[in-house]
Amino acid sequence: MKKLFSVFTAVIIFATIFTSCEKQGFEETKSENQKVLELTDVLTDIKVEDGVLSFNSLNTYETFIQNCSSMSDSEILEIMSKYDFKSLFMKFKEKEKTNELPIYDILFTSILNYENKVKIGEYLFTLDFEKRSLIVKNIEKKDLVKNFGFDDNVLEVIFKNSELQTTNYSCESKTSYCGWNERVPFIFGEMNYKIEYFPSGIYNVLYARVSQGISSNFEIGVYFKPNVCYWVNKDDNDYTISGSKGGTGSWYSLNMYRSTKRLTGYLIDAGFKIKDANGNIHVEFLTMNCP
Repeated sequence: MKKLFSVFTAVIIFATIFTSCEKQGFEETKSENQKVLELTDVLTDIKVEDGVLSFNSLNTYETFIQNCSSMSDSEILEIMSKYDFKSLFMKFKEKEKTNELPIYDILFTSILNYENKVKIGEYLFTLDFEKRSLIVKNIEKKDLVKNFGFDDNVLEVIFKNSELQTTNYSCESKTSYCGWNERVPFIFGEMNYKIEYFPSGIYNVLYARVSQGISSNFEIGVYFKPNVCYWVNKDDNDYTISGSKGGTGSWYSLNMYRSTKRLTGYLIDAGFKIKDANGNIHVEFLTMNCP
């Protein structure tokens, strides 16, 4: 684990950076050789069947996630609304009022219906967030394929593993990937914050979140230590994370990674800040890494 830089130095940095966070922004540097299908190429292959969002193939699902991963929450909801998917999201929101899921990510929760189901190809996936398990059924054969854990490489096993037909399927070692990891401190004064890597078998998200419950007019945000933070999966080059981002409100959540691919490593050295209407600044820090 990397040591956190001194509070004194960091407060000075935050005072400078967050006053201009709108200009500096949040950046991810990635390889330029990645070529993916456009979102418009696959939207006609996404339908609503029996109250479940249905992707006609794994490629359609992965393309949808990859294209939407860098969109804002409002942009994602606009896509869902434009193609008549928003009704599913609204059903989820109705359920969320009484049973909030232990993850905040509009992209992922938008594709799940109120029973936490989504269809990919001929398979129906049902997620149990409390047990961290995922039940997969083959709709065409009406068979239960397997009950997986959230840390399992489910899509790889279901769609690409030739030994799926046997009882004991083979898959890559879990130890070569990052499992669920969460850093949630106690509430300090008016601020609560966390870093979390949350895999769920068919989707992975790495995010930082800060919130405060006193006023909706506070300036809040997240800062990443320069030339330190990164993530990497098995297939892509390292992505470096730098800069700061935030806004005015009662909470802010920043997704650093959203993909169907599991992470093989990351290091997040982040600071969290709130600034009240009187200009008082409060800063706290967290570091989380894998392996």
